[in-house]
Amino acid sequence: MRLQILSRAAGAYTPLGTSSMLLDVGEPVTTFAYTETFVSGQWYDGPPYLEKFAAAFERVVAQSLAEDESRALLQESYEEI
Repeated sequence: MRLQILSRAAGAYTPLGTSSMLLDVGEPVTTFAYTETFVSGQWYDGPPYLEKFAAAFERVVAQSLAEDESRALLQESYEEI
């Protein structure tokens, strides 16, 4: 598992305002995307959707703090509490 924080300084990002995840399930692996808003959830399983979700995820990862920077920020925040 990897934890990376997307700071406010990174600005707006593609899935802003929604919760989404990519899930790999089963053998052989089948990939699904899931999005959720405050009123509904939606599953996606076709290549055009999955390619868009994967690209959006990679952009968010690229904008996020590195793993060590994320851990340091969490530690600082914990110590402030």
